[in-house]
Amino acid sequence: MLQRLHCPACNAPLEYDGKATSLHCPYCDTQIVVPPGWREAPASDTPALPAAEAPAALDVAQVTQQMLDLIRRNNKIAAIKLYHENFGGTLQAAKMAVETLEREHLPSSGQMQATAVSPTPPSYRGTVYDLHQPTRRRTGCLFLVMLLLVAAIIGSVLFAIFGVQQTTLTISDSGQASQQLFSELSQQAQNAVASLSDAPVTQLARFGAEGIGPGKFEDARAIALDNAGHLFVGEYTSGRIQVFDITGVPQGKPGTFLTLWQVGEGDFYTDQFAANRNSSLYLPYRGDLLQYDGLTGARQAALPPPTDAFGSYQDSVAVGADGAVYAVWGGDIVRFDADGAVTLRIENAIEANIGGLETTTAIAVDGLGNIYALGESQDVLVKFGSDGRFIDRIAGPSRGADEAPARLRAAGAVAVDSQGRVYVADIFGIKVYDSDGQFLHTFDTPSYPFGIVISDEDILYVAARTEILAYQIRP
Repeated sequence: MLQRLHCPACNAPLEYDGKATSLHCPYCDTQIVVPPGWREAPASDTPALPAAEAPAALDVAQVTQQMLDLIRRNNKIAAIKLYHENFGGTLQAAKMAVETLEREHLPSSGQMQATAVSPTPPSYRGTVYDLHQPTRRRTGCLFLVMLLLVAAIIGSVLFAIFGVQQTTLTISDSGQASQQLFSELSQQAQNAVASLSDAPVTQLARFGAEGIGPGKFEDARAIALDNAGHLFVGEYTSGRIQVFDITGVPQGKPGTFLTLWQVGEGDFYTDQFAANRNSSLYLPYRGDLLQYDGLTGARQAALPPPTDAFGSYQDSVAVGADGAVYAVWGGDIVRFDADGAVTLRIENAIEANIGGLETTTAIAVDGLGNIYALGESQDVLVKFGSDGRFIDRIAGPSRGADEAPARLRAAGAVAVDSQGRVYVADIFGIKVYDSDGQFLHTFDTPSYPFGIVISDEDILYVAARTEILAYQIRP
């Protein structure tokens, strides 16, 4: 039976007989891989069961995105099962498809691209698109306008300096004028781009690279700072924690590597920790909340002592401006004072207030002691008062076509600035909400923002696997 499809490159209508494994678009010369779930079963003498109706293109894209979300959370088994249930085939084929998704669609840049799921024939030199993936958004026009505006600014500054002042510049002054010009042009260009895009932040610095040497990262996800000039960055799988001097970042200088130390023996998995103003680092580890001297790696007392009172799994930790420590144990949010005494406990914080099964919770605290809890399993963000009272649900999940800017997908980190604005990292970028929960902005990062933390000066630091990004937040 003929089916009507659309080319993912040019959106031209195509007819499909339900049997071929690929199609060729005569309009844009695109080779298209057809998902197995769209193909008819071969004829046989045995009466066949009623064929399942082919999924719509939107459903395929949704299932693929769900698989990507599962892969990002290191749950390949669930992704393989999801593929097998929706597209059929053998488990081995499903495993190969999931591995292809991981390899082709989760690069270090974090940008999803349309790529092939099967090799391109040697005789074909065009682009091969996978019908599982949605087409990319086109932003070329906006980018061109931005470039033209920046070019106009640069041209006017050049004319002002060299056209008007040329007769008064000596040879010795030219070098200083050129250096000053370059600095002014860079700042004006950056401000022009930020103004045009209405970006809520300006990038200050970007440092690090892929590797295992000092100042380099294999998979940096945990990030914290003591607001005394030190930034702590933890690797997800190796237990390696590096310390940087960031006193020059407000002036646009990269962080300077100071030292590193090790937790565990290569078996330490972490994507989140927190530091206080005395450089003590709190790390969730195997059901405990460990405490270290962040500058030396010297082990301090665990907080609290091992107990069954709060459940068996320690999930997340945050430190308030007053030094209070907030932690998540088995879904409960617990607050400790500076002496380690429990001063607040919100039982089953997310599930008891909005329902649903929540297995992973990240938390952040603002300057008034309000608590923000990010349910990573459900992609929800909720707010509690300093007394533990539930206030409101700020954001919910984005599923399928429901991709409203305020909604979340694959959210993994949360932080609060000095104005009470809340920042949540997900696959769309970093979303910003005001203290009342109203959505404000989304801004992109070069790769997936695994960990985020904000300094007293409202500088946002992002752990992005192989590098650290620093942004100045607008007032």
